[in-house]
Amino acid sequence: MTGFKLFGKAHLIWLAISIICIALIYVLNRRLDERARLRLSWALALMTLLSHLAESGFRIHEGSYSIYTLPLHICALTSYLVFIHRLRPRRPLGEILFCPGIAGALAALLAPDWTYYPPFSFMSAIGFIAHIAIILYILQAIWSRLITPSIKRAYIPVHFLAVYALIMIPFDRHFNVNYGFLNDPSPGSILVPLAERFGYGLGYYVGYALLVLAGILISYALYALLTIHRRPSAS
Repeated sequence: MTGFKLFGKAHLIWLAISIICIALIYVLNRRLDERARLRLSWALALMTLLSHLAESGFRIHEGSYSIYTLPLHICALTSYLVFIHRLRPRRPLGEILFCPGIAGALAALLAPDWTYYPPFSFMSAIGFIAHIAIILYILQAIWSRLITPSIKRAYIPVHFLAVYALIMIPFDRHFNVNYGFLNDPSPGSILVPLAERFGYGLGYYVGYALLVLAGILISYALYALLTIHRRPSAS
């Protein structure tokens, strides 16, 4: 076996690296002035985009780039949306990055679908780095108020994901691929017990949709609670 186990030693090391990176960016962002925060934001956006392009470039080089490795997973699309957002920060795009951007990247870190690679090989490392970079950019944008999520705009990620599903479900079925894990759950992910409970086909889609809606509501609720907690009390 050349890969690594979910929540094995190597996986836990990468998760620890993720937490350390988030803590460092948080501290750094608090200490920087506005101009330096802008430079940091650009650096994280470039890191996000280039890490994904590096993965695609490596696949092209080794001859494994195909219909099965197109940038059509949510996280791959998010890598491009991050850079677009950095070029032109807009509220609707910010809502999409907040959710499902962070949730998708976090889910990928907790249940990576590249466990068949050695844990510290180029492809495994770039997989972790790409998803860590997504989280770092979005969190730094929230801390810098480039992204200001609002439950009033929760319909935006709902519409985005609905359109994504309506396009990708027939695409997945036609080409026998699994973008968005809309046909089969990623091994070790929360989608596995979902599929076992609801079955596949229509039941899986319904359960998936309910899970996504719950995730969106929880994300906005947690953000609202944290925002209220940080808000200074009136004297």
